[in-house]
Amino acid sequence: MWKRVLGALSLLLLTAVNPVYPADVYVRYPPNALPLDAASVDTAAGAISISFPAVAGWVNYVAGYRCDGTGATAASVVLVVLGGLIGPAMGIPVAVPAGVGIQDLSVQGAFDPPIPSLAPNTAIILQMPSLGAGSLHATCSMWGFRVPAGT
Repeated sequence: MWKRVLGALSLLLLTAVNPVYPADVYVRYPPNALPLDAASVDTAAGAISISFPAVAGWVNYVAGYRCDGTGATAASVVLVVLGGLIGPAMGIPVAVPAGVGIQDLSVQGAFDPPIPSLAPNTAIILQMPSLGAGSLHATCSMWGFRVPAGT
């Protein structure tokens, strides 16, 4: 009897810690969507620019982004810009701490629903300027999808 009780309790705890979701909870791609991702290489004290390129007859959507980096010799604030979207470009201020090698910079965002590009055949671009002299690492990535225009 105790084995059954312990087995049921273990199953209950595992389900509470790792709930089972239907398959479509995380997959929010519309029909005919082509998943996209873009990522930069690790950059030391340099600017980053990544994009979902424009494709004739298709509309790009961004579902999220993330930028990480390390501190620089002097503290500053830089502006991460997400452009090519319907509406104005999105500027995200990021504080860069003073201290070479300090891993204290991370900015991210997720969009539900995803944000479309301004028009068909329009690129979505994520740019982050240099974090400053002495910054050893910086990376950015974004993810989303592309659908045929008119769908």
